[in-house]
Amino acid sequence: MGVRGPMPKRSEERTRRNATGEDGVALKKGVALDYEWRAPNPNWDDAVRNLYESLSQSGMAAYYQQTDADYAWLICDEFDGYRKSDRKSAVMFSGLISSLAGLGITEGERRRIHIELDAPVAEVKSAGVVAIEDYRKQLGVA
Repeated sequence: MGVRGPMPKRSEERTRRNATGEDGVALKKGVALDYEWRAPNPNWDDAVRNLYESLSQSGMAAYYQQTDADYAWLICDEFDGYRKSDRKSAVMFSGLISSLAGLGITEGERRRIHIELDAPVAEVKSAGVVAIEDYRKQLGVA
């Protein structure tokens, strides 16, 4: 939402990798600070509460700052008001969804802001190590 054109490809699918951004400007970097994730409002609708809590557990949470966390709380509070309202507006719904998309909650939005979340790599143990661990369990040795 908000960005025109097709969803960008994942980095491993792209053939060209420029040293600068797509707009020709070099990336500026800052320091990430710790932030506090506020508790959801207990009066929120279950769907809104689930969405808000899932944002704090998302892989994107590693990129959030205090302003992002507070922004998410504010948008979810507004979303709750929208869901409980008798007069629903397609424009209001679109605005809320667009605001949430700015937090990178979908794969497409993350690709547009050039963030990719990979699945965690499972720990691989060699067959020998597994066999020794099994023998130790059978012998009762810790």
